[in-house]
Amino acid sequence: MSLTMSDLTELITGLPCFKAPSNITPLGGGITNTNVTVEDEDCKYVVRIGSDIAEHGVMRWNELALVKQRISWVFPLKSFIIRQVF
Repeated sequence: MSLTMSDLTELITGLPCFKAPSNITPLGGGITNTNVTVEDEDCKYVVRIGSDIAEHGVMRWNELALVKQRISWVFPLKSFIIRQVF
């Protein structure tokens, strides 16, 4: 997945979980996804962005369902937001 910094900034600033995201910085790695750090209200977060790659068996909807289920066991927080963006 190849996104420009402009694309990343637009995507991340549009997420409702952030109030004023800043210092969006790409992280290394991420063969099938793009990982960045984001600062918002004195906290630092890692955002993982990816899309389906059917020919490699990478289905983000499946990952999303698994992560949501796992988080509901570990972090029963109302403010935690995960959504598929592509």
